[in-house]
Amino acid sequence: SAQSVTVKAGETAPVTFKLKINDGGSMLFDLKLLSQSDLTVMAETLPLVAEGLGYYVGDAHTHSTLSDGRDSLTDNFGTAVGKGHAFMIATDHNYDVTQTFPITQAAAHYENFLAITANEITTEYGHMLEYGVPHRHSGGHTGHMWEIMAAYRPDAAEWQRLMNEIISEGGLCFPAHPFYFSNTGSWKWPGVGADQTQVFVYKGFTGIEVYNADSYANGITKGATEKAFEWWDRYNLKGEQRYYGISNTDGHGKDIV
Repeated sequence: SAQSVTVKAGETAPVTFKLKINDGGSMLFDLKLLSQSDLTVMAETLPLVAEGLGYYVGDAHTHSTLSDGRDSLTDNFGTAVGKGHAFMIATDHNYDVTQTFPITQAAAHYENFLAITANEITTEYGHMLEYGVPHRHSGGHTGHMWEIMAAYRPDAAEWQRLMNEIISEGGLCFPAHPFYFSNTGSWKWPGVGADQTQVFVYKGFTGIEVYNADSYANGITKGATEKAFEWWDRYNLKGEQRYYGISNTDGHGKDIV
């Protein structure tokens, strides 16, 4: 609420205010200082995190210089904090999730911010986000992201095996940008391709990345977002389980995350 404070020219005065927040969550708080004639003297937007049950904003698909991103984890996290996000999940391509130190070290620069280490399983035959897993799932292949991507060529049976393994380990898995393909047509999911009606090839996974800001903006594959939403809808209409939909940036730079 507005309050009146008298400050003489050239002097300073303290201003205090109280906030009552009914639920937990992350948000942006707009602060304005107005003159008696209603001219804006100062305006600032501050990130605010309130502890407790509530809605916390974050990004669950991002990339940094640990794979093919343009900016560091520290820069990515800084952008997220500035937007009022409470968390970010670092999902660099084919990243060894046991190497958590770079993520926690970068997050230490910011208060009330949670950084989580995860991985985007990246192959020429589909990409999948995996969270909460004890190790990277890469079909036994090791090395840099590009080396694994070149060597690992999962078919539909292998993808299903990975899904089953991730779920059995207590993890979560989401096919990423399932209808967004490269210029050469790679990244297509075996057995699905560009057909969003194919809902009997895979089962038992956590959900689908229905909106991917990077693929939506680039638009290499026309209708990729609409197809992802329909695929998700068709899976839930089957009724075998609840499949969750997630929306992410897939940001490869601090200007996007």
